[in-house]
Amino acid sequence: MTVRPIDPRVRQAVNRQWRRIERWLKANAPRTYRTLGAPGRARTIAIAEAQMGVDFPDDLRASLLRHNGSRGAYGFGLGFWSEGATNLSTREIRDAWRALCARQRTDPAGEHWNGRLIPFLYQREEGTFAAVDSAGGAVVGGATEPRMPSYHALVRAVADALEQGTPLEGRRPAVTRGLLRWEQA
Repeated sequence: MTVRPIDPRVRQAVNRQWRRIERWLKANAPRTYRTLGAPGRARTIAIAEAQMGVDFPDDLRASLLRHNGSRGAYGFGLGFWSEGATNLSTREIRDAWRALCARQRTDPAGEHWNGRLIPFLYQREEGTFAAVDSAGGAVVGGATEPRMPSYHALVRAVADALEQGTPLEGRRPAVTRGLLRWEQA
């Protein structure tokens, strides 16, 4: 198990987007802001990578080092695919990956999954995951349709949508009683 360094430019770029998201959430959706996880640990990420046999892209690792998932039933999710999506912690990523790989072995005709995908977002209502493809870094939702070219692109698109109030893939940010929701535009 080796803790790989993160490209400083990638870490800086991811942190810049997270600062935008944090600022917006704190001012507009304080209940959602409070669900952001504490910083993750590089060693925990390295252990998960070793156990999974995949390298997390630098932008995902940088994000986990800033916020290791989100807490609670209404935790913050970088997704806009459905209501109730929450970011996974490093351990939850590993556990979800294991469960998805096991499901694929027992039901090869079922939902398409391969071991190189890294689930980072869980959609409770649909029971599906959004994932980063470790081979190229693209973000996929549901099965394998590409949604964003990279995890950083997703973080930036979410920050833009929050600050500008603009739709992102047909959903617009809205706040109800201090909680962020993504509503149909």
